[in-house]
Amino acid sequence: MKFPERGAGPVERVHFIDVAAACKKEPGEWFKVRSATTEHSASSLRAKIKSGVRAAFRPAGDFDAYAKKTADAAWDIFASYRPAAPTMSEEQQPTSTRKRSRRRRPPASVRRASAARTTTEQAEKDGT
Repeated sequence: MKFPERGAGPVERVHFIDVAAACKKEPGEWFKVRSATTEHSASSLRAKIKSGVRAAFRPAGDFDAYAKKTADAAWDIFASYRPAAPTMSEEQQPTSTRKRSRRRRPPASVRRASAARTTTEQAEKDGT
């Protein structure tokens, strides 16, 4: 197998910030990020876009990506901006989903002591 020499030809440079900005301008549309020579490198970039490892594609989860094999055995990676739904503050949440304070159960040692006192008091009342 013969490898090309360094600097032998033009190198495809991709500015991820530009691609992410284009995606954000048109949410839901798919934009080609770059081409990869192997399935592994395409899958790796796809995962980095989806998880927000690439800084331009943050926050994590707001971008979707997929890789598609082309006719010339290369892989094209596409990305799309799909912002997450805004979360509601606690005041905006419906009453049924708010966290309710729950009375904590006393430790077992306290419960046993209380049960013993109750049994003793009951026995004194009964006169036994």
